[in-house]
Amino acid sequence: MTIRGKAAQAARWTARCVFLPRFLRTPKDVIDRVVNVKDEMQSMGAQSIKERTRLQNVQYLDAPDPKTAFAKLVKGNEWTEPELAVQLRNVRIIKWVSLTLAWAFLCALAAIALYIPFGLMFFSLFGTCWVACICFSIQVLKMTLFQVQLQERELISLKALTSRDDFFRRLFL
Repeated sequence: MTIRGKAAQAARWTARCVFLPRFLRTPKDVIDRVVNVKDEMQSMGAQSIKERTRLQNVQYLDAPDPKTAFAKLVKGNEWTEPELAVQLRNVRIIKWVSLTLAWAFLCALAAIALYIPFGLMFFSLFGTCWVACICFSIQVLKMTLFQVQLQERELISLKALTSRDDFFRRLFL
């Protein structure tokens, strides 16, 4: 047998013994994977039902006004005045750090827009800075709401906070 014949024989053996079983096994593997995915989806559905059931057991504060609701929340969690003071201090720190980072990413957006030419790097940096700026701005709003609630000892909504006359003063102080 020549070298060409041996090469052809080796190629046929490789195709028959190595590649063909892989292709024949593929439909069975696909079916097994579909069954596994189906089982996972069912278990996730069961977990989601448990989560919804757990969330439906939320106990709401029944109070006539925001001050009473805050008092019930403090009493229910057994917070003391020193603990509330520590919470207020931590909220202020988080708010200032978030505000600083939001401004830093906003400045980075301006620098990116001015100095980096359009391209993949521009859009990836611009998008990353934009998302970070939005996230830290939302964090500032949330911490401002918590700060006002702790300072005035009443539970208010974000809508009520933003409609106040001193909203911007509270936001930046």
